[in-house]
Order: sequence, then C-alpha cells, then structure tokens
Amino acid sequence: MNAEIFAALRQLEKERGIPVDYMVEKITQALVAAYKKDRDGYTDNVYVELTEDAMRMYAQKEVVDEVITPATEVTLDAARKVDPHAQLGDLVNVEIKTQAFGRIAAQTAKQVIIQGIREAERGMIFESFSSKEHEILTGSVLRFEPNGDMTIRIGQGTDKTDALLPVGEQVKTEHFVEGDMIRVYVIEVRRSSRGPQVMVSRTHPALVKRLFELEVPEISSGAVEIRSIAREPGSRTKIAVHAAEENIDPVGACVGARGARVGAVVEELQGEKMDIVVWSEDICQFVASALSPADVISVTQLQQGAKACRVIVPDDQLSLAIGKEGQNARLAARRNPGKKLTIVVGRDARISGGMVADLVEGTLLACGADVINVGLCTTPGVEMAVITHKADGGIIITASHNPRQWNALKLLNADGEFLSDAEGKRVLALAEDENFVFPDVDHIGKVVSRESYNDEHIRRVLALPLVDAEAVRKRHFKVVVDAVNSVGGIVIPKLLRELGCEVVELNCEPTGEFAHNPEPLPENLTEISKAIVREQADLGVVVDPDVDRLAFVSEDGSMFVEEYTLVAVADYILSRKTGNTVSNLSSSRALSDVTQMHGGEYFASAVGEVNVVAKMKEVGAVIGGEGNGGVIYPELHYGRDALVGAALFLTYLAEKGMTMTELRKTYPAYFASKNKIELTPAIDVDKVLREMKSRYANEKVNDADGVKIDFPENWVHLRKSNTEPIIRVYTEAKTMAEADALARRIIAEIKQICNI
Repeated sequence: MNAEIFAALRQLEKERGIPVDYMVEKITQALVAAYKKDRDGYTDNVYVELTEDAMRMYAQKEVVDEVITPATEVTLDAARKVDPHAQLGDLVNVEIKTQAFGRIAAQTAKQVIIQGIREAERGMIFESFSSKEHEILTGSVLRFEPNGDMTIRIGQGTDKTDALLPVGEQVKTEHFVEGDMIRVYVIEVRRSSRGPQVMVSRTHPALVKRLFELEVPEISSGAVEIRSIAREPGSRTKIAVHAAEENIDPVGACVGARGARVGAVVEELQGEKMDIVVWSEDICQFVASALSPADVISVTQLQQGAKACRVIVPDDQLSLAIGKEGQNARLAARRNPGKKLTIVVGRDARISGGMVADLVEGTLLACGADVINVGLCTTPGVEMAVITHKADGGIIITASHNPRQWNALKLLNADGEFLSDAEGKRVLALAEDENFVFPDVDHIGKVVSRESYNDEHIRRVLALPLVDAEAVRKRHFKVVVDAVNSVGGIVIPKLLRELGCEVVELNCEPTGEFAHNPEPLPENLTEISKAIVREQADLGVVVDPDVDRLAFVSEDGSMFVEEYTLVAVADYILSRKTGNTVSNLSSSRALSDVTQMHGGEYFASAVGEVNVVAKMKEVGAVIGGEGNGGVIYPELHYGRDALVGAALFLTYLAEKGMTMTELRKTYPAYFASKNKIELTPAIDVDKVLREMKSRYANEKVNDADGVKIDFPENWVHLRKSNTEPIIRVYTEAKTMAEADALARRIIAEIKQICNI
C-alpha cells in the first residue's frame, strides 16, 4: 500500500511539480489531525513515520505508577513491553494501531491532503510569477467579466494561471475576442485567500519600454537607454532615448531598418503612434526635442537650477508643441528622468517613529532613491539638511503638536520647504492611482549616511550675524526647558548651554512619552510655570514635539503668549533692518503694529506655513511666521524654526536688559477669543461668508482665507471647515471681554442669516 502511495506522489511531482517530501509531510500532518479528532486527549504527543516500507503512528507517553491520563501516560509494565529498559519518569513511544480510524478521521485526512496540494500549487504559482513582476508575458484571452475586466490565461504547463486585466488597465481603442493572443505587463502579484492574483496592464508606460527591449538589441544590452516615456494609451507615445556611446544613433537603433523595429512595437499596440526623440542633459535642448515637431524659437531656463522654462513657439504651432492630450508638454516636464533621487529622512521621538522611519526608508530604497537618514531631528533641522546636502526632497516623520498616538509625514521639496497645495494633491493622486514602477535589484537605492544634523543646525544658528552669543552669555540666563519628551530635549538645552545659559531640564528625555498635551498652550504649561518660580529662573522655553513651535514663559510663571514670540523676534529684526513682515490672517494685530512702528509694511497670508512662505517671498519679508509660535527667518531658511527663534529672542532680551514681564509690557496688549458655530449640512457655508463680506464691505476685508474683517480697534476672522458644516470664529481685541463680545455679535449675525 505504501509503495502505491509513494508511486502516486512521484507522479504528482512529475505532473504538478509538487515535491514528494512536501506531500509526505502533509500526509503525516493529516493522519495526526485525523487521529486527534477521533481521540480526545491526544495532543502534541502524537507523530507519524511514513516510508515506502511502512507507516507507523506513535504516541509519546510518560511512564508512571498509576495511569490517570491514558493519552499521555503508560504504566511501567506496559512501557517495558516497548522498551525493556524503561524506568519511571521516562518517555516511551507507544505504537498506535491505525486500522481503527473512523469515517470522520478519514475525511479529515483527505481534506488536509487536498489542502496541502492546493497550498503547494498556489505557493509555486506565486513564486513563479512574483519573479515576473514588471515583465511582459504572453497569454490568451480566457473570458470577459460582467464588470468589463478580462481574464487572461498566462504561463505554460504547471506554471500557468489566470491573470486579471482590469477595465482601467485596458486600452479603450483595442478590441479582443476569446482566444486572442495578447502581451501584457505584469503590475503586481498578490497573495489572496483564493490563491495568487496576477494583475496585468495594457496601458502602463513600462509596457512600451519592455516591448522596445524585446525588439531593440541595443536597449536590452544597455547601449541605448529609454530615459523617459509619455504615453496616451491607444493614441500616441513619445519616448526620449540616450546612447551610452557616441557612435550609436539612439533614435535610429529604435526605429530600425525601414522602421522594422518601431513598426513591430506599433503593431503589437494595434496602431498606437510612436515618436522617438533624443534625451539631453541640457534641459533647454531636451525641452526643444520633446516639443517636436513644433518649430521651437527659443527655450530659456527661468533661473539656474529652476524647474521651469520659458518656451517660445509660433502662435500657429502652439497646439502642436503641446501635443495631443498635452503629451509633448508632459515629456518636456520630466526633467532628469532616470535620475537617482536623494531624500533626507528624519523623525521626532514619537513611540511609533522608529517603526515608521524603517518603513519610509525601505520604501524609498525600493523606489530606487538614496537616503540620508538624520535620525532624531527637528522639522527645521530636516529642512536645512535637505538644503545642505542638496537633496531632491525630504520626509519628516512627525505629527507636530498632536497627541502621542498620532504620526504623519511632512513632505519637503528640493528647497527644504513644504509642498504647495497643488503639489500635495498631486502626491495624493499618485498614491490613489497606485501606478508605481519599481526598479530591479540592480537599481534599488542605498543609505548614503546615518548622521545627526542637530549639531550643524545649532552651529548655523549661532553663526547668524544677528545672534549675539556673547551678549547672551554675559546675562547668565537661567532657563527652564520643557521639550515634552521629544527631540527638542536634545537640541534646545544644547543650544542654550552654547549661549552660556544655566539650563533646568523638564521633560527633556526623548522617549516619546509626552508628559502633557504637546501643543504649547497656556493650559498645558502649568508644570513649567511652577518650576520657573521654584527655580527662580529668568524664563521658560517650551517647544512642541518637532520643534517648529516656540513659546516663552515669564519669570513670574505667566505666559508670554505664543502670539508674541513672533512679535518680539520681529521687533528685534526690524530694529536692525527695516523691511516687511508676514503672518497668517489669524495672527495677532500686534505684529502689524510693531512693523508699522519700524517703518515697514505688514502683509497677511492664508493660514498655513506654505502660504506664509509664499507671501514672504512675494513681498521680500525680512521676518515672518505664524501666531502659534512659529518664527521664519529667511537668513537661515524658509521654515518655522524654534532654535533660531530662541537665539534671536535671547539676544534681544540680553540687549534690552529687561525681564520677560518688562519686555512684554512694551507691546500692544491684544486678547484673542476662539469660537465656532455649528450649522446644518443644508446650509451653504460659502454663501454665508459671502453675505458677511457684503455686510462689512465698508470695512477692511480680506477673503484670501475665509473672511477677515478688520475694524479700527479689533478684528474677526471667519473660516469654514473642510470636513464639517461649521464656521470658526476668531476675534481679537484690546480686552478679553471685548473679544468675546465681538464673537457673540458675529455669531448672532450668522445665525440670523441662516435663520437658526
């Protein structure tokens, strides 16, 4: 009987490629499972020996004086029938007679064996096709699904399986019938409960690349490279090619004799037109080639290193230059295609930070990007590291001032600045599309370095002309620092000690266990207020987890107030250099007052750092930021930076020879009130805001971000939520009572408009 089983297994191995040893293991598991199902009490002490000569099942039992559990115990007399040398406490293997298997047991064994065969087949299929991701396979159209998807039979012999060609990956102009042979590009091979799922495409740009690799020996050998592809599936594809050797014509190699090579690709793509141009290191030359056949009069790069060019073409050739569906323009926009990117990665001390950092780093490497990992680093530190290393971008792993359980990614461009709204939406669209092409193993990225940037950040802050370290040292400030147990606990005390301060550390261990709500608001800072009084300190410094927000506490434990962090720093900068300032619409009027006092002009931007930075560049601001304690000093970089804010503030405080409370009294006193009004989903919030703008048309109104109405003695800012039917109402006045009264008045007017 056993010989027949093994003969059948060898036949199974021959026909389906399932190893005999694998199936023997599954059969023994099945027999054990079946026996356990028929015999209560038998657990992990049962095992099977299966050979061509015999099959035996054993139960390993302990030798005891008196048997209480027959499944696991045996008497000494019974044990010595198996092993004459057995002693009490020994383990002996007692053979089990398998003839007594019941119907249920036999069925269990059968199911396990069948499942084993299925798992083996699925495993082999997955292993076979996962290695073929991003390759071209030939298959036949098997059937059309009701939702428009196509099932393609790919592979041969034991390696054949069904692949899914989703309707979104099909070319609309192509028509197939069942049985047609078709070439497809393998996007992804997934594991699923029903076995491996192979996803294929006919629209992917890489399909064109792989087809040329098959038809053009120079491409497959590496002598010619396809550097960029712009494709409108079914209509036209435009590719840019580059030759590794001067004596090779890359376009001619792709075209072939009498167009044979490109013709074969066109035929496979059912007539899709194909344009081939020469790729160039010279961005202007490349753009001109990409826009062919249009007659390009001139191409001018807007500035050295800029990612924009000005192109002049005759009026009657504008549409020709753009190309159908914008194809020429898309190809031209792909600057440095194939370039290996370098990305800076850093994180705050959140508990999940290390885990997320590993995922981000691994993903970047898998995408072919090199990584500079700066480890525990502030948000402004990562921004500066991008600039210093001339990287292509950066990723900061932080949830800023949000609670410990949160984490997120802040994305930076090559200038070390946050992505614009349009760029952010583009990233989200790419993520949603999931149309990714990963490089082969020879082109994955590498970790260029793992080194801290914190010391360099401190050095650059101290080197600023308006940071007078010596003046600060002479004051011998005693400072209490609350860094909420994040990365600020590493950099802020070190910066202050470099400035000659005596530092009392509070929550400065970078454990990620936030000692309190991490947003530096007065209600969250009671501990440091008490510590300042207790330590008889000159001031307190508070930062959020990623150190882009900065708040000060005065020597008596009172709040200097986040809004006035920027006001004081701007006061100092403007005292040395007259210029413009920028903050967002919800920031205190005090900055405008101080700016005008120094002869400068104040400008307001929409809420958000990226908007503040854009406005600062537009008006040439010398200082800017947000009322949340964010200081942006362009002399260092365009980003909120608590380190530069602290250094400039202490310099000013040292020069003034004042205490914190004395300095605070020199600024206009404003009080802010923050409220919201909840509306019904049926109410048109935008219409409400337009009505409020109309009502106060005679006042100074700014609608760049909601509606802000500036009255002579106070102001109100109305902003709608993007996620819920509410209007946020921010007011500021010279007393809290006045600010609250203004908020109540405006809310009442909104309710009147909405009839609620």
